[in-house]
Amino acid sequence: MEVPPFRVTTAVIGDVGLVSVSGELDLYTQDEFDQALVDVRASERSSVIVDCSAVSFIDSTAIGILAEHARRRRSDGGAVFVVSRDPRTLRVFEITGVDRIFRCVPTLHAALEELVPGHARPESVAV
Repeated sequence: MEVPPFRVTTAVIGDVGLVSVSGELDLYTQDEFDQALVDVRASERSSVIVDCSAVSFIDSTAIGILAEHARRRRSDGGAVFVVSRDPRTLRVFEITGVDRIFRCVPTLHAALEELVPGHARPESVAV
């Protein structure tokens, strides 16, 4: 089984920062992940979405970074939403209790609906 390469990108949607991650989030990728969250924080966005829908593995180092940024964001009046449908990842969040620090949602769209005013689901096109 080939592991997808690690990649992290950032974007801004309205007043919301977006950090999209793919591959493995672990000790080896922690610095890039942390820097992406710092960069979004430095932009003074009130809330952040961390899209982990393409993450194949997450370890305690990455969970700690995510939790720390969520605590800081919350103390500043913002929120962190984590996008994941992976039952293994969600179970780790539940066991460690970090799911009480940030909000887990199944899709990027679900997070955007709550955080970006006027965000609407694209209309489906009949073919």
